[in-house]
Amino acid sequence: ALFVAFLAWLSRTVEITPALGGGKPVDSPSWAIGWWFVPIACLWKPYAVVRDVWKRLATASRRGGSELVLGWWLLLLGAPIAISVAGGTFDALPGGAVDATTFGYLFVAWGIVTGAAVLGFLVVSEIQARADERAAGLGFEQPLPTAEAPPSNGALGRPPGAVMAGAGAVGGTVPNVGPRHGAALQVASVRPSTCPSCGTGGIAGRSACQLCGFALV
Repeated sequence: ALFVAFLAWLSRTVEITPALGGGKPVDSPSWAIGWWFVPIACLWKPYAVVRDVWKRLATASRRGGSELVLGWWLLLLGAPIAISVAGGTFDALPGGAVDATTFGYLFVAWGIVTGAAVLGFLVVSEIQARADERAAGLGFEQPLPTAEAPPSNGALGRPPGAVMAGAGAVGGTVPNVGPRHGAALQVASVRPSTCPSCGTGGIAGRSACQLCGFALV
């Protein structure tokens, strides 16, 4: 589950990098996921994707540090090897007994896996912080809470055909404004204040979301 969430986050980060002023990434959002499952290429391409995003989202206060990405990747590659070696050593012992050598292998494997997890968390946190800082600098707002729908006529204790006085009603009912009376109803087009695709606020009056490019008309 964590791996799936990480891939979704990475793909989304690659997608919004151009909108945050980081230029066009080397790989597409789809390949940010796909490279993890391509034999041989999976040994370095996912690292290249993460490093590329890391550098593109750098800010004045957050520069460099790509060694952290390299360290995370090396530990991530070494983790399955260490686990395999430790497991093979353990299986070779009669009766499943654990001697000092096997314990040492297990301890090293545990350290590598833990180190990869910790560095991975730091890498994700730093990239997200860079993206947030760029978004704040560009004036992107946090998504606004969705307003609750107004109560229905029944909830207000009025029959469905009733309207408030002064709204052009006669006798408490909506007047006939059909074609026979030479009138037509016009419905104004109301643009949302938040993007339906990514939830970015402050887009009222725009024709497209400035973050994800979602068309609003």
